[in-house]
Amino acid sequence: MRRDKTHKSYAGRKKGPEVYAVNGTGPDGVSSDNKGFTIGGLFRFWDAGNKINNPFLKNMQKAAEENRLEEYYQHTKRNFEESYKSYKAGSLYAVFYEMFIRDIEEAYRIIKNGGEERELKLLQEHDRMIMKIINDRMKAGSIIKFGRYPFGEDGTEKPVKWIILDKSGDGTALLLSKYCLDAAEFSPNTNNWESSRIRLWLNKDFYNKAFNGKERVSIIESRIECVKKGFLWDSNYTVKDNVFLLSKEEAEKYFCSNEERRCRPAPYMYTTGYVHEDENGMCSYWLRSPVRYWDYSSYFIPVLKLLFLSDESIFSYVNRAAYVSSRGFISGFYTDNSCGVRAALRINLKKYIAFLLYMPEK
Repeated sequence: MRRDKTHKSYAGRKKGPEVYAVNGTGPDGVSSDNKGFTIGGLFRFWDAGNKINNPFLKNMQKAAEENRLEEYYQHTKRNFEESYKSYKAGSLYAVFYEMFIRDIEEAYRIIKNGGEERELKLLQEHDRMIMKIINDRMKAGSIIKFGRYPFGEDGTEKPVKWIILDKSGDGTALLLSKYCLDAAEFSPNTNNWESSRIRLWLNKDFYNKAFNGKERVSIIESRIECVKKGFLWDSNYTVKDNVFLLSKEEAEKYFCSNEERRCRPAPYMYTTGYVHEDENGMCSYWLRSPVRYWDYSSYFIPVLKLLFLSDESIFSYVNRAAYVSSRGFISGFYTDNSCGVRAALRINLKKYIAFLLYMPEK
């Protein structure tokens, strides 16, 4: 089995603009005063209702009460201007520092001159600029980094790369991991997503390992449409998951060809003992949809079970789930076998940006 360690760009989709997020860190920042205020503090402005609370105003007011408004303003603005110059013009961080400079200037005028109207204008302008970043830089096909998971063959953790498959007008996005991140069996005795072992693993083990508490704030619990294959008919149901697999229909919707659906494994997968690879280093991965084979025979399964109680192979085909092969076509695979895991989730992009520049206080 050939191991392609180059892992070049995603084969099926045009590469979008790279948006980098380092887990738990942001650009270098400095405290604006000795009370521990950091640049990342600016992005603690989304509460449960998505309302902005700009900490510049609070700190500026406090500085004014301590008769050091000018000192605070000049010191903070100078630090932001120096940081802005350290990033390439037009880069994401440069855009953010440009926002910081404008906000500190506006906050200074608000405190200096007073007036609720100016404060409201500041908040509205800030929200508008955040949405502009989301609309201009985070489009379908773009790559973002979010969370950390073992990637190298030695188990070294690296930021997980995600493809933005779809973006909604409300600022949420559907993400799919660029690589197969791990390998697992679907479930020993069922192809039903609701009771599958892989669903439990994704929403417990993977979720807790890949994302810290601050990152989980960005993840949206999604309503997942599922199908259960019955003896005479199928039934539909919904579940709520933080992390999930694409369905067969979604894999066909977001990828227009077999070539686009193909995926490379993270080198870490080699340590799991199982990787389906072709000569180009592509691997297979699970989908959440159940698959029924030989439909014309399914009505006779109860009879077959009675006649061939010792021959599991006659009816074990019932427990197959959909998967994408290393060639990119969709088929069915026995659920008790190991296959690649390509995780999907939905995030709030506003909260993601807030995390992007979050810096823990030291």
